Amino acid sequence: MLQNKSRTLVTLIGVVLSTAMITAVTSFGASLQKFLVDSSISQEGDWHGMAAYIDQQEKEQLEGDERISQSAAIGEIGYGLWEEMGETYCTPYLYLESFSEEAFQMIPIDVYEGRLPENDREILIPSLLSQGRAEGMELRVGDTLSLTLGKRLLGGETLTQRDLWANAENRYLEPGDLELMGGEETFQPEEQETFTVVGFYSGLPWSGYGEAGYSVIAGPGVQEADSWRVLLRLDRMGEIYSLRQELKESCPEAEFEIHDDLLQWYGVGDNRNLALVMMSLMAIVIGLIMVGGISLIYNAFSISLRERTRQFGLLSSVGATKKQLKKALNYEAASVCLLGIPLGLLGGLIGIGITLQFIGPLMANWIHGVDQGIPLKVSWIALAIAVLFALITVRISVWIPARRLKHLSAMEAIRSSQDVKISSRKVRSVGLGGKLFGLEGMLASKNYRRDKRKYRTTVVSLTLSIVLFVTAGAFVKYLNQAGQDVFANSEMDLYVDLTGVEELDAALLELQQTEGVEEVSFCRQLNVDWIVKEELLTEEGKLHGWERADGGKILDYSLVILPDEQFAAYAQAQGIDPEEFLGQEKLKGIYVDRVRSLDPETQQYQNRSLLNLQGPTEVELGREQYDGENNETSAFEAFFSLELTARAEEFPRETMASYFSDTILVTLPESSFGAYEEQLKDILQQEAYLKAPEHREVAQQLIDKAQDRNSALYQHNLYDMRENTERDQNILLVIRVLTGGFVGLMSLVAVANIFNTISTNLFLRRREFAVLRSIGMTQRGFRRMMGCECLIYGLRSIFYGVLISVGTSYLVYRGTSFGVRYDYSLPWIYWGISVAAVLLVVGITMIYSMRKMRGDNIIDELKQE
Repeated sequence: MLQNKSRTLVTLIGVVLSTAMITAVTSFGASLQKFLVDSSISQEGDWHGMAAYIDQQEKEQLEGDERISQSAAIGEIGYGLWEEMGETYCTPYLYLESFSEEAFQMIPIDVYEGRLPENDREILIPSLLSQGRAEGMELRVGDTLSLTLGKRLLGGETLTQRDLWANAENRYLEPGDLELMGGEETFQPEEQETFTVVGFYSGLPWSGYGEAGYSVIAGPGVQEADSWRVLLRLDRMGEIYSLRQELKESCPEAEFEIHDDLLQWYGVGDNRNLALVMMSLMAIVIGLIMVGGISLIYNAFSISLRERTRQFGLLSSVGATKKQLKKALNYEAASVCLLGIPLGLLGGLIGIGITLQFIGPLMANWIHGVDQGIPLKVSWIALAIAVLFALITVRISVWIPARRLKHLSAMEAIRSSQDVKISSRKVRSVGLGGKLFGLEGMLASKNYRRDKRKYRTTVVSLTLSIVLFVTAGAFVKYLNQAGQDVFANSEMDLYVDLTGVEELDAALLELQQTEGVEEVSFCRQLNVDWIVKEELLTEEGKLHGWERADGGKILDYSLVILPDEQFAAYAQAQGIDPEEFLGQEKLKGIYVDRVRSLDPETQQYQNRSLLNLQGPTEVELGREQYDGENNETSAFEAFFSLELTARAEEFPRETMASYFSDTILVTLPESSFGAYEEQLKDILQQEAYLKAPEHREVAQQLIDKAQDRNSALYQHNLYDMRENTERDQNILLVIRVLTGGFVGLMSLVAVANIFNTISTNLFLRRREFAVLRSIGMTQRGFRRMMGCECLIYGLRSIFYGVLISVGTSYLVYRGTSFGVRYDYSLPWIYWGISVAAVLLVVGITMIYSMRKMRGDNIIDELKQE
């Protein structure tokens, strides 16, 4: 090892790089997993399952289950009627629950003003109610609130939070919903209670839009209640699914929610696609690292063994056993590991730590919308895996060449008869090299055929270098392609829902005059139904919609009505003449029927068409009516007819395209639709889309303006589309950084591999070169011979490398395409780069080695043995 410092250094570099990359991969996985677990706990709580709407007896039985390691109870106090609130907010009810001390520990309550309640007469109010929008509703910390507690009843049944507020004033109900629900509910008062407001909070994990009562949190104190929630933690998390099934059978009225967002990061969740993708990526990365590491380290030990074959033969002849010779080789490997693995562990941790400093905030913002980093988690399990894989890599690298010692006699070793094998016929042949390049080409060709084992090591090394680079490049390519396919971009920056706004013109003028807004696009949107014949549907279309009682099929439509100027711009962008649509008495629309659906066979999302129309088609649109008693369709109320005139590929920019991924979107001009506006004004949605480069500042301005005039206009109907797009773009940047670094490191391994193999093989041939120079070969002829040799194994390695990398790149394509649809393509660019790089590195290595040997003394080299 000390006599061959260059080879030892390259071998050490191979061990260090392999260990560092495996350490980086495993530590990154451990850090990301820890971050995802901690983020899920901080946002939604540290619980595995939740049983809701169970009675006192069922609660006690559940808490006594031996599989449950920890539980926390939340008892229902009841609904509190606050009639003044119903005039301003979505419902007149507050829903009060008493949290136990354990519940406060399991659930993250974001108290932005005040403190947690200490008993069941102290309450936390939702942030939505912190600033009253009507006289007499201004709540502050320390205020008392007198409420009439009671139950909500409908048809003699007690309603819960899972039941919508059955009242005509409920804005979340569609026409016909009340009949379907069985009429309007009533409130049964039971007692009057006074509570003290001790703070305001921002939301609960299970709260949702449209609930009958705003959730109010009271402190511990309730011992008995008609309805309970129980949060559960289990030592064996996987048993949560069997527990849910048992509860469904014993308590059919109860609901059981599993905290999948948390459990999936422990590897317990049902998200199989996520697990497949993560496992595939980890397997691909670690597999590539191991192949590269084994190639580099194996070549070093293999060359070392060839170099010392005669030495081993001499030692065997004087009594050394094969066990002692193998032990010497293993000692060399152990020495390299003893220094290389600790350096690799340290380098991998430092490298991934620095990487996380740069990409951690981007990933955190994309995953959870928070500007915080991902801290490096030094996991002993991850380090142990890295060490294990590094030892396996080195062990395989040593075991392959060491097999030769089993069947090697002392005389064979001294004569190198295992290395040099060739028939006399092959020696006499001139070959293609001789015909093309003369004497030097013939010598190069004979050298290759005389000692194929030595050249095979070089060809295998170069081939693996090409395969590694192309495979790693394909890995980057397909990850980026998958990311671009998943993350759609939006031309507009902000979306404002103006439905129900009385002063529409004033609201639009305010938006246009807001500082930082460059453009405001307005549209109306309407959701309607269409009774369609099956012959007008594609095979994908037949899977959508639902069947009517009379055998017809209902499909959802979304209509977007644009001002004529905006409609004309959209039509022209799609290559359609807008004059055919503008100002026509007959309604004509441009439709997009492209839906994104999961192929059950390939488990990939694909864009498919729903309609199979042969030219312009007349359709009748309206709303399906429902029979509340039988819960089925009863009649179709037609609104109007329109002609589906032209098909477009892209959605208008005045839409959030992701919302229309499973429906048909038809775009109409305002001048043609105007006759129907009055008829449909109650169900028309009004929307504005803003172009604002400084979107965050503009959004904050709008919210501040609304708060200044005590309005809720932009509190819940303002959506920052650009922020979501930027988060998606950030994750693409993260993918590029990680995969780019991976390709760089794999390229470094490949270069080190080539350099080590070629330079060492040349140094082993010093005596051979001295013989050729002693019989008169000139320096020019010597260079021609070596150039011809480079060409021989360079072309062979390129042929094998390109052939094998077709298969490996396809395997990478299959491993990265779970849930995403894109086509496989040959990695031409990476082939070109790898071929050029191989020839360049081979040439540079050859020049370096020849210059090192230029000053060798012929006599000294001939006397070497």
